[in-house]
Order: sequence, then structure tokens, then C-alpha cells
Amino acid sequence: MQTKIILTTSTLIIVSLLVGAFYWFVSRPQEIRKRCYSEMSSLSVDITKPPNEASSSVFTSTLPPLSNVGQQILEGKKLITDKDKNNYYRSCLVKNGLKPESLYVNVN
Repeated sequence: MQTKIILTTSTLIIVSLLVGAFYWFVSRPQEIRKRCYSEMSSLSVDITKPPNEASSSVFTSTLPPLSNVGQQILEGKKLITDKDKNNYYRSCLVKNGLKPESLYVNVN
């Protein structure tokens, strides 16, 4: 009887650790990447339009606060480039706890 309780408890602990490890190392990073990609895509769709067509409500309601570059883009001083998209995506990953190999990568 005692060994059955120990075996059941040990199995429960091992299964709990495996489920926790799967969440932390697979599921959580995947959700963060999806969210960052979605934010980056939303940002690029709205700010590539001419400044008078861009909606500022999108920036205040669904996206995190913009950096200085992001504010310049919103004001129409600069259009977003592939490099800007890449840097925004990677910054979002870091802000949410992931560590990409290279924070800023030059995109041709």
C-alpha cells in the first residue's frame, strides 16, 4: 500500500514537471512569437499608408507604446522598412522574455 502511494505521487510529480517544461520551453515561446509577429504585421499595415490615412487609435489600443522611431513613423516622417519591422519584432521578443540570437539584424 505504501509503495503504491509513493509510486502514484512520484508519477504525478514527474508528469507535472514534464507538462510545465513543455509549456515553458515550447508553448509559451510560440505564443509570444505569434503575438509579436501579429503586432509587427499590424504596425506595418497601418504605417505604410499615407499619414492622413493611418489610424492613431490602432496604435493606442492594441500596440505597446511606441519608441522614438515608432512615433516618427506614426507622424509620417518615415515609412517603415524591413529592417524596422525586424527590429520591432526582435524588440518585442526581448520585452516578452525571449532571447533571439541577434537582437538587431540588418535586412537588405
